Amino acid sequence: MKFSLLIPALLLMASLDMAATQGTLIDKRDGQTLAAYVCMNPACNYGIPKTFFKRDLSDEEVETLLKNKSTPILEPFKKNDTTFRAALELREGGKIAFNKLTVEVIKKG
Repeated sequence: MKFSLLIPALLLMASLDMAATQGTLIDKRDGQTLAAYVCMNPACNYGIPKTFFKRDLSDEEVETLLKNKSTPILEPFKKNDTTFRAALELREGGKIAFNKLTVEVIKKG
């Protein structure tokens, strides 16, 4: 699978072996800020936000999520005044979600 970094006025191509998915994944940037990874093949039907629950996902974490359909436990995620750790899953229809069995609150309010 080919990954593309879409930067204004500049298109960088990098080849990665991504047998688990098909199509081209575009890394959409607003200026120099990454907004989301989006599969350009309509059959893929997914987009992965760069920031999920106030946590920036690294390129390596996104690659792991795409290859394995899950990540190891990551931290910190934040919702309101709660900080927590959890593994991510790529679910049917390209939805990203927390693996509920791995969610652990680190700090509340």
